[in-house]
Amino acid sequence: MRKTTSVLSAIVVSTMIFAYQAEAQVIDQTTATAEAGVTAEVIQPIAIAKNADLSFGRFSVAAEGTVVIPADGSARTQSGGVLLPVGLAAGSRAQFTVTGDEAATYSVTMPADGVIVLSDGDSNTMDLSDFESTSTGNLVDGTEIIYVGATLNVADNQAAGSYSGTFDVIVDYN
Repeated sequence: MRKTTSVLSAIVVSTMIFAYQAEAQVIDQTTATAEAGVTAEVIQPIAIAKNADLSFGRFSVAAEGTVVIPADGSARTQSGGVLLPVGLAAGSRAQFTVTGDEAATYSVTMPADGVIVLSDGDSNTMDLSDFESTSTGNLVDGTEIIYVGATLNVADNQAAGSYSGTFDVIVDYN
């Protein structure tokens, strides 16, 4: 009887082990795992540096008008009662160097119309509008030289004097 009990016990234990393994296989077959790698690359920050200021040059005023310095380097123009006498300083576009990752593209943000005001230090002012740049938005070899132009709005009877102000050019990676 003891032998029969031992054989029965062995059969019961074997059956339990087989059932456990079968259950484990069923559980293993309902889940799966895959491993993925993780990488990161830090790129050079985008930067901008001023090389030259924007200048509208020298001019006279007979009535309200504008002076335009194009970003593309073409000649300064005027409208209305602004006069550009020959021989006076012709003005120049601003120049900036943008640097960053050569594979990245970027955008340029310039001031809105009327936000930038030039002052003679007294109560006389003129505002700027229509900012434009030559940016392509691409950093070939990590660098692009950009030029900025704008329109100076001159009032009727604008007081003679030297006017100045500043403006910001903002660059951001896309």
